[in-house]
Amino acid sequence: ASLPVFVSALRYFTNERNDILLSSIPIADNANVPTQVVVIPDFADGAGWSTKVILVNNTEEQMGGVVQFVGQGTLTEPPPGVLVGTAAGTDTVFEYAIAPHSFFRLETNGALDNLSVGSIYIQPSPGFKTPHAHAIVQQQAGGNTIYQTSFEAQIPSTVLRFYAEGIGDFDAGEPKSSRTAIAIANPSSAAATVRLDLTSFNGSALGTSSPIQIPGYGQTVVFLSQVPGLESVKTPFRAILRLNVAAGTGVTAVSARVLINERSDYLITTTGPLNEDAGLPGRLVFPYMTDSTGYTTEFILITTRGAAAMSATLHYLAPDGSPLQLASLQLGSIQIVPFGGFNTPHAHAILSRKEGGVLIFQTSLEGERPLQTFRIYAESTGDFDAGIVGSTRTAIALANPSNTPVSVRLELRGLDGALLRSSQPLAIPAVGQVAMFLNQIPGFETLAVPLEGILRVNAPSGSGVTGAGFRGIFNERGNALFTTTGPLIENAGVPGMVVFPHLAEGGGYTMQFIVVGGTAGQSNSGFLRFFNQQGNPLNVTLGER
Repeated sequence: ASLPVFVSALRYFTNERNDILLSSIPIADNANVPTQVVVIPDFADGAGWSTKVILVNNTEEQMGGVVQFVGQGTLTEPPPGVLVGTAAGTDTVFEYAIAPHSFFRLETNGALDNLSVGSIYIQPSPGFKTPHAHAIVQQQAGGNTIYQTSFEAQIPSTVLRFYAEGIGDFDAGEPKSSRTAIAIANPSSAAATVRLDLTSFNGSALGTSSPIQIPGYGQTVVFLSQVPGLESVKTPFRAILRLNVAAGTGVTAVSARVLINERSDYLITTTGPLNEDAGLPGRLVFPYMTDSTGYTTEFILITTRGAAAMSATLHYLAPDGSPLQLASLQLGSIQIVPFGGFNTPHAHAILSRKEGGVLIFQTSLEGERPLQTFRIYAESTGDFDAGIVGSTRTAIALANPSNTPVSVRLELRGLDGALLRSSQPLAIPAVGQVAMFLNQIPGFETLAVPLEGILRVNAPSGSGVTGAGFRGIFNERGNALFTTTGPLIENAGVPGMVVFPHLAEGGGYTMQFIVVGGTAGQSNSGFLRFFNQQGNPLNVTLGER
């Protein structure tokens, strides 16, 4: 063909509990076949870990050489060869001979009790070219293969970049928390010194490491939070990690995102080094994406080295080249407009969500007339960002039904009436809408948790706005459930009494009662009375939250 194509390859593996594990297969560059040693920066063997090494010969010539497993070493002692068990025997060095357009595969059995880590050297024999090489590192726990990820062999470089992130309380094992780890191998006989610079996506410096020394032919692997100089970088962050070789002829390196899933498995995927030459001028292509039946795709776009800010458009294409319609989340408001001469009906909407084909929750929203001020119950408990069971957070949606923009201020008070925070002015476009969690409101980002209070919405200009409050809570299956918590009906009930027309207690049902004082700030006292369906007193057990 006269035009190039974009290619990606994925390896599907069904583990012992019928989970499908995916790992990427690097694509060999047939136009640039090296003749020198290449290095896979990391491997692991023993204590449940094992490594597969795959060498591919895409040329018309025979290839031969050795695969050598090398330990980490120290600055005073050279790294030893690492004994690994394979079907070909136990050794530190293994010979390979690969016919044209064929491959060689070597798999460690992970049978040793102690974990060994280090790097893998692919050394061609004199007069032979070097095969394309990558390793698949995997871990087993409880008889199940937990994850597999691939590391590609590299030629040494003096400057490398990686994507890095830190989210949630990883040290406490919180679900969906993540950390970035980096492995660096030094393929020269002299020690190498490297420095790591961490820069946020907006260009601000997050931290710079102390000089890191790597022994000759040695290797190091470490979480970023363990690197001297980067220990105090606060989470959450998403950033670019830049490796600079200050002394030495070059290193090879790989970064990986380690994520804890909902059943406390550690999932690892490679996040660098970045391919600085990927794609064609003006265009990059992801050859594969999926978004259905439990699969999602996360896109991380990073400017090229030394480039200024960039902007672009993502085009999603179906296999036949036609535009691909994604079921993306749409947010907004609904207006019920009667025809001339007709009255407005009562209106409410039922909001529902499905996950994995299962209906997770339903909650109702009532159609509202615009108001210049109203109140909403608000709360925030636990680590909601990490999806901890029982954690809660309030969200608010505000809609402006007028044809002119309005400015809104939000005021949060505790249940004791004390002022907790006032927001910055919040602009809502004409006929527009905003929706955000409590901690995303400008001025509310640093609210302490836990909290319970009343959120007052003030829209002094224009005809007013409508609003709704929601409480989100994570259940024991990791689902986020939402229920409506406002606006409060300020004239509810009759003088001296308000009534909940329904309660359910027992059989797995519970109820939480939130009693809020009037708008004038006066104190309130009284009692709750419970009745069964026959009108008789009903005994229930109440407890503080």
